[in-house]
Amino acid sequence: MLDFRLTKQEIADLRAAHRATGSVREAYRRNAVILLSTGWTAVQVAAALLVDADTVREYFKRYTAYRHKLRFLKVLSRKHI
Repeated sequence: MLDFRLTKQEIADLRAAHRATGSVREAYRRNAVILLSTGWTAVQVAAALLVDADTVREYFKRYTAYRHKLRFLKVLSRKHI
């Protein structure tokens, strides 16, 4: 089972990105991740957004992979300063 918890800062960043996006598709994806991280189940999010629960889980996996990539790049940039 996936751990859908995010920090308060990550949720705040996602909310800001959600408001700023011009793409409905991206807004739905960010919304799914936000809802998962605030305690909704994948089934509940899927029902609310009219998508499949596996799709919702995939959105979270992609976000997690992206988040780890950003952290890794920040660490690398600090080492080369």
